Amino acid sequence: MQPQTYYGHLDSIKGDADAIEKEKRRLDKHIARLTRKVERTITPATAPGLLWSINLKELQRIAPLVGIPVSDLMGHSRYLRALCAKVAFKSGAISEDPQTDELLETCGTLWQAFFYREMLDDLKDLEGAREDRQQRAIAGMTSLLSAIQGELSYQEQARNRVGRLFSPFCVRVIEPALGVSVSQITAAFERVRGIVPERLEIARELMSPAHEHWEAFKKLAADGASDEELDHFMHNHPEHEKVGKEFSEGVRTINECLLFAPSDLDDVTDGRGEEFLRAFSFAPGGENQDFKTPYDEDIVRSRPFARLENGTFMLLDVCYCIYAPLSRLPECFDTPKLSERLRKRRDVALEDEASRLFTTVLKRAKSYRSYYTPVGSEGKRAERDLLLIDGDTVFVVESKASPLRSVKKRSDKVSRLATDVKKTIQAGYDQAVSVIEYLKSTSGTIDIFDNKGNVVSQIDTTNLVHFYPVVALDSYFGFIATDLDCWMKREETIGYPWVVDTDTLESIILKIDTPAKLAEFLGWRRSLHGIATNEDEAVFAGFYVRHGAVAMPGNGNVGSTMVLLDADYADVFEAEYFKRQGYDVEMPPEEIGPPVWSMMKRDGDVIDFSIDGKKFDSVNIRTGRDAKQMRRDAAHAKKLATGRKRPGRNAPCPCGSGQKYKKCCLKRRLSF
Repeated sequence: MQPQTYYGHLDSIKGDADAIEKEKRRLDKHIARLTRKVERTITPATAPGLLWSINLKELQRIAPLVGIPVSDLMGHSRYLRALCAKVAFKSGAISEDPQTDELLETCGTLWQAFFYREMLDDLKDLEGAREDRQQRAIAGMTSLLSAIQGELSYQEQARNRVGRLFSPFCVRVIEPALGVSVSQITAAFERVRGIVPERLEIARELMSPAHEHWEAFKKLAADGASDEELDHFMHNHPEHEKVGKEFSEGVRTINECLLFAPSDLDDVTDGRGEEFLRAFSFAPGGENQDFKTPYDEDIVRSRPFARLENGTFMLLDVCYCIYAPLSRLPECFDTPKLSERLRKRRDVALEDEASRLFTTVLKRAKSYRSYYTPVGSEGKRAERDLLLIDGDTVFVVESKASPLRSVKKRSDKVSRLATDVKKTIQAGYDQAVSVIEYLKSTSGTIDIFDNKGNVVSQIDTTNLVHFYPVVALDSYFGFIATDLDCWMKREETIGYPWVVDTDTLESIILKIDTPAKLAEFLGWRRSLHGIATNEDEAVFAGFYVRHGAVAMPGNGNVGSTMVLLDADYADVFEAEYFKRQGYDVEMPPEEIGPPVWSMMKRDGDVIDFSIDGKKFDSVNIRTGRDAKQMRRDAAHAKKLATGRKRPGRNAPCPCGSGQKYKKCCLKRRLSF
């Protein structure tokens, strides 16, 4: 029997390289067809309206601040903006209907195709090592995330990072290249993000009297007023003309809410509004011509304004424009010497930030920054980043600023991702391990040196019991950092490191805010690699905040059970952050009792689902039928086996589904 579901089809070609390549070609054609469909819809006439529509949708989506439903709107919006940049629109006037909802629906189908296309390589080499298969799966998911995800830090974090990284180069590098300073850039983007909501509120106020007038008119009509009375009410209202003008002005304000002129920003840039807008804008139709998929380079992420006629600029990205300097400003470092200076500054800034965040929690710990110990080759002194000792507990923190390569630069994904991991996480872990092993091997007092070889402190190692290696990153590594089981070599006696980017760390320590909590969390966390997964480290921390250091199902057997943690566990940090910002938000409950385990087990083609050990459903991945349908199928097969005559095509299906036989059990079609 041929499989009826696409998952069943994929399962049927596992290990068949020729079939997998054929399926890749089919998906590539499908993706190309959908892409052409989207691109045909985006024209100079529809692009302004599309940009206006998706920006308003995003503003509406983020308005509640917390409890935001999971949605692909953000990823689809980025993709559509990038396609709009290819189109040579000259005006911001909204004219033709951009069919926004239809485009977003098509993007949803396209995203599904990208997902399947990315996962196909995981079907090859079934006899290969489990680590290899895991790496391929994680590589595919990492590529998808980095291609379509939004920023995972708060606005304040982005602003602070821009200041830390680029302010030291402002006079010599940034201002000569762009004509505007770092502080003026961040101030301008803050103002931009404020102007759009202000304009929408002004428009609402202007249009409100017309709405009230219309509601009064409808009430008169409902109460039985005559046509003459209604006509008199409309045309003899004392403010009829004023209401009409204000409504027209409100509509115009909404339609032009994304349009900017230099004068809008001169007050926060010391008269350099023109320079700012020029630095962060592009000419529509002159960029992104090679852009085909979310994996391609996108000009809008670094330059969120489009230069239009009459000296105006259209903002393409209201919600995430403030992150543009992190992509745009590195372009100013256009020589190897300048690039090296920026890299060193990035390393120092990360070490500063990691030290600040950890000492925020470990206030009373003995802290050693940029210290030297004899852990190098042949016992030579080597520099290490941060050592914190709190009673009998040691935290060894190594900071690594190198990011993952972009999707475009790692077309062979797994090998390049593995190289990036080796240069960052593995290297940081190895450095931390060298310190831990040195401390554990010495019973007594050891010396801590400065860069000139002078002893600056001494440590009594006699009572040190607990050791935690930490690798701090300044960029997001997603699934790779949260499940290191297949990516790195570790010392059995020390265990996995905690790998966290500083933006996520800043959120986590809002709730894991004492040395005891941090130590317990890290001890529990390093046991979960290969057992539990999520792309966000804040989800693990949120689970700990809600449930404590409970054991996961699977008895600690790596690979035997994989628990997918609910992304909502991170909400506790979101709520805490916004509460501290002065917003009145509802805090998720913390003491909620033991977790409810949702588990999945496969037996051949059937996947059984259970909650807390009790089976509640099954599904056959080849046919797509659930437990109830499979029972009906079994009963139907039994009837046929006893010689019962096959039903007619238009007869009710014997399985009891309520459909005609031709529409149900007779139907054998591959669905996608």
